[in-house]
Amino acid sequence: MLKKIAIPVLAIAGAFILLNGVGILSYPAFSYLKSLPLGRSFLSLADENYRRELENQVKTACDEAEQYQTDREQIVGDIAYFEEMLALPTTDELESSSPGEEREIFQEQLDQRYRALRTVDNCNRLTEEYQSKYSE
Repeated sequence: MLKKIAIPVLAIAGAFILLNGVGILSYPAFSYLKSLPLGRSFLSLADENYRRELENQVKTACDEAEQYQTDREQIVGDIAYFEEMLALPTTDELESSSPGEEREIFQEQLDQRYRALRTVDNCNRLTEEYQSKYSE
């Protein structure tokens, strides 16, 4: 008795896997499989797994896009920071300048720029300027 039931079920399952594997599963065979209780549970489980997999892929893609945006903003900010630092007078320029008032002016400018670079608002401003300058 068990063989009478098991053989057709295994044959249907084998045909389903074989035909689906090569991509020629016909609609009538699919409909027939859906009409069987075992087929319905198998297909609903497959649909649920497929839906979960798609949700995971979407979540992963969103996380990767968010991480990319964060990394990009950090890199743009770092580039703007280093560009500003390159515009500062070097120690050699400060030491080679005429002593006295000019050296104090350079040192004051250096201190102001250094403090300005450390503020969050200025870093954001520099990032926006850089993005507008190089995104065009």
